[in-house]
Amino acid sequence: MDHEVGTSSRLNFVGFHKIFGHVFFLGMLAFSIVYAAERITYVDSAWLSFERINGEQLTFPGNRYSAFFSELLLWFATKMHLPFKTLVYIFSTSYILLYYVVWRICTYKLKSPVAGLVIILGMVVGVREAFLHTVSETHQCFVYSALLYAVLMFEFKNNRLKLIIITFVTLLVLYAHPLGIFSAAFVIAYFAIHIRQLNNPSIYLVAGIIVLVILLNLFFPANPYDEAQFQKLSSTSGSESLFSSGALNFLKIHFTHFYWLPELAALVAGVWLVIKKDYLRLVCLVIGAIGYTAIASVTFRSGDSSIMIERIFLPTFFMINLVLADLLFKHNKNQKWIPIVFVLFFVFNGIRYINAGCLMYKKRVAYLDELVQKAMAGPGDKYILDESVANKEIILVPWALGVETLIYSKFKYDKCVTITLDKEGCDPTSARVTTSICLPVSELNPEYFQLSTNPYQPLPNE
Repeated sequence: MDHEVGTSSRLNFVGFHKIFGHVFFLGMLAFSIVYAAERITYVDSAWLSFERINGEQLTFPGNRYSAFFSELLLWFATKMHLPFKTLVYIFSTSYILLYYVVWRICTYKLKSPVAGLVIILGMVVGVREAFLHTVSETHQCFVYSALLYAVLMFEFKNNRLKLIIITFVTLLVLYAHPLGIFSAAFVIAYFAIHIRQLNNPSIYLVAGIIVLVILLNLFFPANPYDEAQFQKLSSTSGSESLFSSGALNFLKIHFTHFYWLPELAALVAGVWLVIKKDYLRLVCLVIGAIGYTAIASVTFRSGDSSIMIERIFLPTFFMINLVLADLLFKHNKNQKWIPIVFVLFFVFNGIRYINAGCLMYKKRVAYLDELVQKAMAGPGDKYILDESVANKEIILVPWALGVETLIYSKFKYDKCVTITLDKEGCDPTSARVTTSICLPVSELNPEYFQLSTNPYQPLPNE
């Protein structure tokens, strides 16, 4: 493949990519340690980390079986009964380490720095608060999609082995998140344009798996959440749903905050393809990016929390990043500094916006700390926070406040308390870990979580 190996001038950028990649992931690892509390004490991350630590088990919500690899480190750590604070850091860093391993496979084993660069750009371009959604299967989805691209581009000596690996990686993408349907479809379309061979068996293999998974999801939805999203999409009333979409409006109002970065990447890639007269790739990018953005906007026309809305646009940015990364590795040998400048520019700004999002959530953790300290000063360990005095703007989503405060109190003070906004709490023998779940305290893992059977009481104001 011409841009995977290339001339010595191209190898200069490949060498830069390898060195920069190690530095980049080291930096992201540091972020995941510094902001570990922020990453583990928010809604899904808090609930899933609690489930995994409390039960010392692997969990696959919504049949997201590809989460298996991201859970392994924490699972081993719980089986070894490591201290709780250590588990939190392992939980936060394990995702970065997983992405680093996939980056190394793409860059070194499969000789695809393009795929490696897509992973790097995907972690920072168009990402701010989503960095804190540690358990996001959407991130895993685009990382595995980059791996799929690398596998397709690699020249295996054994074709049967290649088809087996392609099947495995395609299933990794599709069972990371249903949005993998779009990223995997874009990868095979882009791959087909590259090889200019529509009769390639790899294309039909991936396409066939995608169609099969779509049919399975259609007739046998994995969970109520996915089924609800499909119903929203199928019940759309046309263009009105698109242009009045809360998700699309989110994209507009956050342009100056951080969305100008992926939109600039799209503009650069589009103009570059026009200059090169590479109209097939241009059409593929336009149809893929705009088509998926429209589908996502209609599906989430009622909006959602900002951290969730960010995630739904990641497949669009994956498409843009793949095209841009491919172009950067095809740069003119007399202008080899251009791709280096581009990468540094996008990564620097992306990290800057991620840090801004982390600082925002740092205020949320400070508020949790304030609540937890009030609880620990009281006579019990289970409290009800009065809605009239609660700072809901900082809490954001109160669904998992019970387990968030439980995890934070154990992490910060090695003492367990839990706080809920629910007016009735639970019966004395249980704890309200989420707004819909009262868990018997007898089912808590005594090594990490200890709560009494005393009744809930109002959280002291002072």
